[in-house]
Amino acid sequence: MAFLQELEINTYFAPKIYKQYGSESIQKITENPYCLADDIYGIGFVTADAAARKLEKDSESYVRCRSGIIYVLNLEVNKGHCYHNFFDIVRKTSKKLNIEEAKIMMSEDNMIYENDIIAENRNQDDMRVYLPSVFYSENDTAELIRTIMKTKAKKKICYYDINSGIEYDEIQKHSIKCAVESKFMVLTGGPGTGKTTTIKGIIECFVRNKLKVLLAAPTGRAAKRMNETSVLEAKTIHRLLECKSAEGFAKNEDNKLEGDVIIIDESSMIDIFLMYNLLKAIPPEMKVILAGDANQLPSVGPGNVLNDIIRSKTVSVIKLEKIYRQAGKSDIIKNAHRINCGEYPVFKKNNTDFFFIEENDVNKAAETVADLCSRRLPGYFIM
Repeated sequence: MAFLQELEINTYFAPKIYKQYGSESIQKITENPYCLADDIYGIGFVTADAAARKLEKDSESYVRCRSGIIYVLNLEVNKGHCYHNFFDIVRKTSKKLNIEEAKIMMSEDNMIYENDIIAENRNQDDMRVYLPSVFYSENDTAELIRTIMKTKAKKKICYYDINSGIEYDEIQKHSIKCAVESKFMVLTGGPGTGKTTTIKGIIECFVRNKLKVLLAAPTGRAAKRMNETSVLEAKTIHRLLECKSAEGFAKNEDNKLEGDVIIIDESSMIDIFLMYNLLKAIPPEMKVILAGDANQLPSVGPGNVLNDIIRSKTVSVIKLEKIYRQAGKSDIIKNAHRINCGEYPVFKKNNTDFFFIEENDVNKAAETVADLCSRRLPGYFIM
């Protein structure tokens, strides 16, 4: 702990470090302080680099270049990217570490050779560089989808009709039929196009056929909304997979989910790591239905998974496009569809849920936002 204090590393990490390196902890860190960024959760490159300076390590050493490259790749992952261009990584790392690009390029080449990072497309002009965790999550996700699609479902569907009292249009009826017949399907469409109503019909059809249906969504709010429109319980994906912060997911390839069908709403929010862990826990004979708006912003984590699955053209995709009368009263929904069609949104002055307030004074802008959040918008929604 005294050694860590000298390096200005929080002594909170002492037990973790000792557990990792034992009696060789001081020697290990002295030889290569960047091992802390590799091995100790919570210690990143910036802390390890500061420790290296205190230990007067070579600022252009390979271990520093390597750790810096991983740091820059992690920054790109945090921005939502699965991979980055080889030369972009060289330039960004060179700038952050203040080391000439040639040295970073040599280090990056060696890391690819050592499989510390993964390169795809060996043409250097368009070489894609991945962290291994992202690369294998993405590739294994694709393989798991293929396996689900080629495995037969356990139970046969006998009843296609539904008695919910809802009048479905032709595309919605086709969506329900496709959900019944497909092993892996995507239901997509913009706001107000009837995704929730269609999902309700799909659920009813499966329940009538006595299939066990699992419902889940990436967030608690989305799961609650599924609960409100279905007789079945919906869970967050993390709760469905029995996530425990220390141990990870209890449901996995060795302890799979039990059921015949799984329906995931708001799938555009799912990043590549969560999708991989979800698919690992799904038995290959289970039917999978992903619902969501592919035009929404992608997940906070890496990947644009729902959009990539749709663009792959390897699974059944049904796109709902008709805006229903009730939803059509909302200017938010109308303008969302205008934007998707490349058209400029329309701003009205009165009686609308979509409006623009122009304010050039910074302080007045802040006051307006506070007033909107605390008084005007809550009052509008209560009415």
